[in-house]
Amino acid sequence: MALEHSRNRSTNDVDAHLGAGRHHVLEAAKKIAKRHGLGDDWLSEEVGPDLPRVADTTAPTVYKSRFLTIQGASPKHLLAMKLEACRDRDRDDIRVLLQKNRITTSKDAEAIHREMFPNRDLKPRARQLLDELTDKTQRKAR
Repeated sequence: MALEHSRNRSTNDVDAHLGAGRHHVLEAAKKIAKRHGLGDDWLSEEVGPDLPRVADTTAPTVYKSRFLTIQGASPKHLLAMKLEACRDRDRDDIRVLLQKNRITTSKDAEAIHREMFPNRDLKPRARQLLDELTDKTQRKAR
């Protein structure tokens, strides 16, 4: 979110889903933490339960070398993940991601969540937030 969509914000950790070479990445993350005075948990794998089960075919590549490829998440996947988590701190991110995805109705946002998390219902809190945010968007368009 901070890299691709909200450059004026900072974060204390980076959410990650590590694939091949996980052990090597975690070892490197420990060295980086020590060198820069970061907490051991600056690279967080806790995002796992909130990851969509659908491949992100439009994920942007943030960094690529012979040994490491880092991909971000597409605005569509980020929106689904933010709706799934729906924490207080996600409100502004959801608003930004609705705009990035050109979504003006709660129905369209719910469809993205359903596509990414087919076996999970949208939480009542997320539904209420979508109704508030899309209502504001629709009023501005008039």
